[in-house]
Amino acid sequence: MLKHYHNANQQASSQGILSDKFIFNFCLIIYFITVLILIYNCYKPNEWVIGDWLINFQDGGFKRRGLGGSLIFFLQNQLNLSLKLLVTLLNLAIYSVFFYCFYKILLFSKPHFLIISLLTSPVLFLLYVKDKAVVGRKEILIYTIFSSLAVQLLRYQRISNFSYLIFGSLLTVSVLLHEMTVFFIPYFFLLLHIKKQKISTYTFLYLFIFPATAGVIIFLFGSKINEGTSLSIFLNRGLDLTASPGIFSFDESHLLGELSFIMTEKWNYLGYIISALLAIIYFYIYFNLFRKIEQNTGITASIGILFCFLFSSPLFILGSDWGRWLSIHCFLSLILLLLIDKPKTQIEIQKDLKLSPRALFAALLLLNACWRMKGWNNGLDFGF
Repeated sequence: MLKHYHNANQQASSQGILSDKFIFNFCLIIYFITVLILIYNCYKPNEWVIGDWLINFQDGGFKRRGLGGSLIFFLQNQLNLSLKLLVTLLNLAIYSVFFYCFYKILLFSKPHFLIISLLTSPVLFLLYVKDKAVVGRKEILIYTIFSSLAVQLLRYQRISNFSYLIFGSLLTVSVLLHEMTVFFIPYFFLLLHIKKQKISTYTFLYLFIFPATAGVIIFLFGSKINEGTSLSIFLNRGLDLTASPGIFSFDESHLLGELSFIMTEKWNYLGYIISALLAIIYFYIYFNLFRKIEQNTGITASIGILFCFLFSSPLFILGSDWGRWLSIHCFLSLILLLLIDKPKTQIEIQKDLKLSPRALFAALLLLNACWRMKGWNNGLDFGF
């Protein structure tokens, strides 16, 4: 039996498949780097990171994103901990669940070593290093819920209506924490379709109607993020953001105000189109040259991802954080494709690839080091 296991490992290694131990160590390293950046952002503090989590209902009543701050205030009343520490701990718990699920997905996929160049590209995990301000932002909620659903689909052939209710509730809470969640819900239905899950009326009700209704209610009845007393509330709770209020200085008076800013900075935002094309090239190289996906499934996934992108297009008008929106698409697409791809043999890879995989790997890593994309107002520049 040990001999069979050793032979299987040798065969996987000869095909360039990463070992389970390497995957674990890689995920652990990325996790600890992310945690260090998270702590830095919360204790610096980065006013856009910590401030976004502290938007609350106490200042002006019901509003978009207000659930997070009210929850953290409740925990502070019960535990007598600082706001910085509570935001850090909440994020730490969410990131821990995400990395655990992502590790499980990578184990299932049995990835080729070239995936390292994809994962460390500036549209995925390297974004955390090249633009530290994105660590601790609320898209981690979407990643965590989506990857958790993916792990459930790997464990069970069919998911119960009760499980869909749980995931629908999590999505609804995520919408109350950040309304952008609504624009990425189609990925959840694409995932279910790709994994051949029946999408019943209950599934549609839980995963779309519930969170979408929350989004509509926020849009129609929600008050402004800052109704004038948030900063004084923070001061009374031991946090001073008056010198740099971040999101609490954001002007919400014009619905399309962000679009006018994007047009003013159009050359910076055109760079995101190039970054998106680079992301497509990275995905094509890995999933077409080094992996194989059943043709019909691949076509369905490609059309579905395009639809998901089009569905989120209003977000690119209403919000100027194009790098964050693009990165969310890349993360969700990556998780989706990792569930349906299969390893190619070395002969199949050599047939499709005209140069050494190691040379290509080195070239992509060098490219990763040379360009960067930021979450906001800088679609492409060069340098680490």
